[in-house]
Amino acid sequence: MVTQAEQEKALSDLSKKTYQDQAQWFLNVFWQNEDPNTISLADKPEEAENIWKWCKSCEDLDQRGSTGNELDEFEAHKFLEKEMGALTMRDMREALREIDVDFNKMVSLTEFLIYHFKVDWKLLTSAKSALDPVSAKMLDDAKVKLEESQKALTDSTQAAADAKVAAETAAEEAKEAIAREAESKEAAAAAVEEEAAAAEVEEAAVAGEKIASEKEAVLTAANAEQEKALKALEEETRKLEDKKQKLRDQIEDDSVGLVKTRNCQATLAQVECEDPLPLNRAKITQAAAVRKVGKALKPAQEAAAVATAAREKANAARAVAVEKRNAANQASEDATKARQAADESAAASVTAGEAAEAAVNAADQAVTEAAEALEEAKRNCKGLSNQGTLWWMDRDFEESKKYMSKKMIAKLEAQRAAQQTENAEQ
Repeated sequence: MVTQAEQEKALSDLSKKTYQDQAQWFLNVFWQNEDPNTISLADKPEEAENIWKWCKSCEDLDQRGSTGNELDEFEAHKFLEKEMGALTMRDMREALREIDVDFNKMVSLTEFLIYHFKVDWKLLTSAKSALDPVSAKMLDDAKVKLEESQKALTDSTQAAADAKVAAETAAEEAKEAIAREAESKEAAAAAVEEEAAAAEVEEAAVAGEKIASEKEAVLTAANAEQEKALKALEEETRKLEDKKQKLRDQIEDDSVGLVKTRNCQATLAQVECEDPLPLNRAKITQAAAVRKVGKALKPAQEAAAVATAAREKANAARAVAVEKRNAANQASEDATKARQAADESAAASVTAGEAAEAAVNAADQAVTEAAEALEEAKRNCKGLSNQGTLWWMDRDFEESKKYMSKKMIAKLEAQRAAQQTENAEQ
């Protein structure tokens, strides 16, 4: 006879199993029951579905995920709120006390199921598996294979989706890079034309400055010659006046002898008798020539200054054009490199996409093999005690269809229909 202590230990051991194992144990024990006071899950598929969802909810709340087995008070509170509606703290504590059959302040999925379905926990712990070791191993192997193929399919499908997005993004970036490269090349060509135009303007300005400077130089030289000639005439006039004044001074000097005085008077008379008109006329003419050249020199100097300013402005404009051309050429080079990098990225994305598609195909094949293994296990495990586990594996398999292509789903459904027909004939 099984003692109370042994039954409590069996419950404790059951609560130490993973959430999935606890759920499958409960499904197996209560799959079909003749007792009207005990639930028969085969007749209530919606309750079997709830157990599957509760198991997933526990795995989501538990930090250990699918390897966990019990929820702490905080996690259990969140689970109860989610599955049973909002609870006050008092109601929650009362529910936890009622659920926690082994009173360890932790709530396993088994304890929640006992509480929810109001079943005899001793009946649950006293149940035994009817599977022989070989069949049990086949079932476990099929289960592992299904889980691995589901994960591979999920991962590869996500990778394929990511690769598709990456390829589309890379293609768009490559397209934009090509456009930027074309724009930068056009800008570089326009900058070269602008530089050439600026060079022409500068060349014309240099030529204009040269002409203006040459004219200024000629007029400056002429002005200098005219002023020199005018000064020479003025010097002659000054010398003549100095000579006259010297003679007058000697004539008026009492210390000078009579003979010398008379000679000075004769010389002064002779000098004063000379005609001053040619010299005066030459001075007037030369002064007019100086004014004329000076008048022409001023606008020539102004024109030369304007030409120099124009040349400097054209030189500055050309320097700016050179900088723009250099910048445009650099931008063109950068755009070309960016386009090449974008092309490489696009090519790499395509390669990654192809690899991801290959992985999806491989995962599809793995799912097919897992499905075949599942059907094989089901053919070898026909006892009532494992029907809950088989339902669970079918439910997981249905979940994995979310990540399958329509073609793969149709293929698997056809395989399963054919297998079912074969089993029925046997």
